[in-house]
Amino acid sequence: MKNKHRFAAFTIMELMVAMLISALVITITYTAYGIASRAYSSYNQKHLEMAGLIRLDELLRRDTEKATLILHGAGTLHFSKPKDTVVYRFEPDKILRVAGITDTFRVKADGLSYQFENQPLASQESIEITDEISFSVQLRARIFPYHYHKRYSAADLLNLPPHAQH
Repeated sequence: MKNKHRFAAFTIMELMVAMLISALVITITYTAYGIASRAYSSYNQKHLEMAGLIRLDELLRRDTEKATLILHGAGTLHFSKPKDTVVYRFEPDKILRVAGITDTFRVKADGLSYQFENQPLASQESIEITDEISFSVQLRARIFPYHYHKRYSAADLLNLPPHAQH
């Protein structure tokens, strides 16, 4: 006696085609995710670096404005304020800002120059007063110039400490 009841089922060929289509969809989805992930990572890295440059500019500008005296010497800048002193150290591959805590800006500063009353200050060994700071920062083969100018009040210039007399 033969069983005449048949069950509805897929053939092996239909299952193989479904598995092949599923594999293609998974591969395309994974590839698209990888491309989007790399693009976002690159975008995020560029913007973090630019945010660091903008933050460095903001801090230098604020420190320049609020300082009563700016001294330079041997790759450092000292911004004397009424309550504290902020020190910037220019190293070959980074700029350090020390003001209670240390901020590190991983950028390369080139062409660091100082002036006082439009006269270049060539001496890097002695500590001198400065009113103009210029340098450029290189980031991803682009160069960003930085320039800061401090206007001293007459009272600030009259009250200079002896080691800062120009």
